Amino acid sequence: MTNLDALWQPITVGGLTIPNRVFVPAHEAYFAANKAFNQQYVDYLAERAKGGAGLVTIGASAVHPRGAANGHTQAWHPENVPVYRALADAVHEHGGTVFSQLFHCGHQDSGQTGFDWDPPMSASAVTGPLYDRQVEVMSQDDIDTVIEAFAHCADLVAQGGLDGVELSGGHGYLIGQFISPFTNRREDQYGGSLENRCRLAIEIATEIKQRCPDLPLGIRLSYDEYLGEVGITPDESDRTIVILNDTGLFDYFNISGINYHTVFNLVPPMTSGLEGHMVENARRAKAAIGGSTPILAANAIRTIEQAADVLNAGDADMVGLMRAHVADPEIVRKAKAGRAAEIRPCVRANQGCIRRGSMGKGIVCTVNPATGREKAWGVDRQDEDGEALNLVVVGGGPAGMQAAETAASRGHRVTLLERSGELGGSLRLAAALPARHEWLGLIDHLTGALDRLGVDVRLNTEADADTIRSLSPDAVVVATGAHFDHSGNSTFRPDRPGIPGADLPHVTDPAAVLRDPSSVGERVVIVDEHGNHAAMSLARMLAESGKSVEVVTQQLYGGQGLTFTMDIPFVLPVLAHLGVTLTAQSFCESIAPGEVTITDLWGSSSRTTPADTVILNLSKVSDSALFDTLQDEVFDVRRIGDARVPREVDDAIYEGERWGRTIASLARPAAATA
Repeated sequence: MTNLDALWQPITVGGLTIPNRVFVPAHEAYFAANKAFNQQYVDYLAERAKGGAGLVTIGASAVHPRGAANGHTQAWHPENVPVYRALADAVHEHGGTVFSQLFHCGHQDSGQTGFDWDPPMSASAVTGPLYDRQVEVMSQDDIDTVIEAFAHCADLVAQGGLDGVELSGGHGYLIGQFISPFTNRREDQYGGSLENRCRLAIEIATEIKQRCPDLPLGIRLSYDEYLGEVGITPDESDRTIVILNDTGLFDYFNISGINYHTVFNLVPPMTSGLEGHMVENARRAKAAIGGSTPILAANAIRTIEQAADVLNAGDADMVGLMRAHVADPEIVRKAKAGRAAEIRPCVRANQGCIRRGSMGKGIVCTVNPATGREKAWGVDRQDEDGEALNLVVVGGGPAGMQAAETAASRGHRVTLLERSGELGGSLRLAAALPARHEWLGLIDHLTGALDRLGVDVRLNTEADADTIRSLSPDAVVVATGAHFDHSGNSTFRPDRPGIPGADLPHVTDPAAVLRDPSSVGERVVIVDEHGNHAAMSLARMLAESGKSVEVVTQQLYGGQGLTFTMDIPFVLPVLAHLGVTLTAQSFCESIAPGEVTITDLWGSSSRTTPADTVILNLSKVSDSALFDTLQDEVFDVRRIGDARVPREVDDAIYEGERWGRTIASLARPAAATA
């Protein structure tokens, strides 16, 4: 068993005592997109402090309109000060500390965030990969303006009572663009030698220290841009950190990596297999400066045990858990109290956090429906509902399990009926796909919670109206899931009711294949409308078993649905290596015995390809028969998750939580009448 004691030791950073060694790294939550800091952001960060994190960090707040990037909080507004004070008070109340990370995006900007439409700016005329916009090279006046902007925003942080500032010097943003030889091709005092490329970071830090001498100051660095010799490398970073440390300006170094060409390495999804892969660079940084200044490590450190391992090995002085805190803000408090088994695990689906954030939407969490809703649903807001009700949940998938957990935690008596021999529903099938086993962590967590809360779980139980009546419920929630539609009906082909031949015996769906992989022939065509793991990871599974696989999709490219979860760089190379054919911008025109006809999206070509098995990953149909039969009962009946409308795990977990929190008010009139 991992010894966690090192995590609970205090540490001093720039004269500030941080109560333990666990921090929440800076990450943009998009709650105040293109606006000043706001109360939702306060509630979100304060929740992590309440949960025991020693340090929480406001993420990537822009210091100037020309470096704002779409969706980022704007740090230059004076009206941030009272909101900072509210955050500082909330964090300090729980014994924590709070910093703000300040950044300028440089060339990672569309130039169209506001209405001025100035072009992106950077050290040199190197186009950023995010928006593909050409860049204006910064003049000395531009540089001076940026330095002043950082200092001004740091001053606002100090006025607001926050405990410190972190400069964003990595991740391909402006300070990192000056440090990197890939993006800095200047020939003046800011370019050329490594010392010159570090000059902007040093001048910004100098101005901040002059204006706010007592404010602790750190910097986050990309120790490796993963671009090879053309970009920042660990060998060069060993020298960079010495240059920066020798100035005496920085009170800690937060070691990270990537630029936007390689951003998928920053928050790798479960398909990546990467965990703690940047710790090696923290170890190097600590060795380079001889332990004279605290080193912080983060990125893909998934569990509290992994965090302790980093400290126990002497690789860093503090450890950051970002997605783990999104999933469970109480991770520190639970671990310290010996309740590690109750920690809600991050499964690295990257759906609620990274995908939504990439689209500029406020983050949520696939496994934690309270994320982003802390004011109403946060820690210590799980009050009992008063009189206990007798509740029945039908279906042991994610929606049903979450509904049962939440209702039981509020004091209700809950019986869960599941027709199969195990809990998990469609999520257990998803976990059977290659590199998707982390879904089992969520199933295990919910199963453990139901056991601790005393939920009466009845497996191998087919629920019907008589069975449910015999339990005398005050309310019933139907979470019976959904099944794949085999008609071949597609919203993208309104000209036809389905795919001709979709009813042939060799046509099946992903769920059926996962239940019985032996039923699949040697030549497989997957007809896919979603670009999700049901198609792409299934293609991998079948190809690894020796099948010939072609994926046909109307999307612009195969796996398009995995773009914003950062899965693409880990999924497509594997499929290419396995010889899977991805046929994009195409329709399955018809299915015949032993073959499929494929038509180009634009109608310019058509071909026939052999197929022993055709797998349709199209729409789903809710299993709502039980819900329909219960409509005349005296007890309250609701449906949630896929039984309501087929969607994703995020929706199922959210609706389970919502039902569990609101069923008392919905069901009491019926209970009283009965």
